[in-house]
Amino acid sequence: AEDGIRDDISCLVGSEMCIRDRATPGAGYSPSPAVCAKLDAGPMSRTRTALSSLLALVLACASEGSYVEQGELLMEQRKYDAAIEQFMLALEENPTSARAQLNLGLVYLAQKRYDEAIKSIELARKTNESEDVLVALAMVHFQKEDYSTAVSFMEKALERAPDNPMHHFRLGLIRKTAGDLERAVESFQMAMTQNPDLVEARINLGLALKELRRYEEALEVLKDAVKDLRDINADVSGLQAALGEVYEAMSMLDYAAHSYKLATKNNKKNGDAVAGLGRVLHAQRRLEESVELLADGAKRIPNHPKLLLQLGLSYRDFRLEKQSIEALTKAIELDGSLTEAYAPLIELLDKQGPSEPLFKVLKKAADAMPNDLDIQLRSGKAGYKTKKYDIAIAAYRRALEIEPANVDANFYLGMSQV
Repeated sequence: AEDGIRDDISCLVGSEMCIRDRATPGAGYSPSPAVCAKLDAGPMSRTRTALSSLLALVLACASEGSYVEQGELLMEQRKYDAAIEQFMLALEENPTSARAQLNLGLVYLAQKRYDEAIKSIELARKTNESEDVLVALAMVHFQKEDYSTAVSFMEKALERAPDNPMHHFRLGLIRKTAGDLERAVESFQMAMTQNPDLVEARINLGLALKELRRYEEALEVLKDAVKDLRDINADVSGLQAALGEVYEAMSMLDYAAHSYKLATKNNKKNGDAVAGLGRVLHAQRRLEESVELLADGAKRIPNHPKLLLQLGLSYRDFRLEKQSIEALTKAIELDGSLTEAYAPLIELLDKQGPSEPLFKVLKKAADAMPNDLDIQLRSGKAGYKTKKYDIAIAAYRRALEIEPANVDANFYLGMSQV
């Protein structure tokens, strides 16, 4: 959240530590039973050899715990390579340490090494199928866009702890991202019922209702939440930004602008609110104001994809093409799923003629929009012209899956395979 980004997955995977709903074991770390069970094997009066073995086990348990704790500290500091080294040392002491395997998997998740993350967390699962392990697996599969598997793991976690509001919330986020809005609403409602102070659940409930065009319900949920939080002097900027999105969807632009302004007044680093206000100004054809507002916001919140997307669109319509290309390129580098950025960026780059940046954007667009025939054809053509035939073949094959009789795709696929 402190990255200035509040998107659909921020509370699901915003931190590799976010799955820990309970306190992480600290100095009182209990060694793995598999490693340390022998500590209670017999009386201390046995032979010196037995005492030496016990001492070795004690030292092994202590060193394992020390390595894991140091790795967790490094992980919190985002020093991932150093954290990996500590977890590997812990696993040398105890190859079945579920805690070390789980944390190692979370580091791989943070580094987007998803297959390695799954392998490591599954090893932890063999030793101890805990809630944390199940949630971690849900997180990894979510990032791999394998939503059905992610849902399955979150449902298993909920079987263990049906009253855990964060589990319901995470399940709602997965369902919302997967487009299962009705069931996402149910999950957010459960989370909100179990913990009315879980603000993100109320925000996402309002936004899911907006997507379902149940606008009046969305407004009621968000307005009630604003009132409840104001009563306890809590930050309401996220709720006000969500209200702005609902008003914007209802084409009530003045109301939307007012909500976004209130959100930015309460929190100048609320990137969603800045992007929303810029979007409203753009829609009202107040382009100069939109550019000025968004450019200033990008200085305060330099890595907010939606803000950069809107800045790029405003630059384009203000005929500042170079700045538009820079903003849109950075937006998709931060979030490749921002499909709204590709068409204008490709159009601007296409004006400059064939180039490596254009090819990279087309390839990224083809990955992000696998069902867009035009994008697949353009990506294939760019690959063919630059003699990157493997990419051309993949794009044209996908194009033919979408439209089997497409003449251009059939012709150039054959040419690429010659």
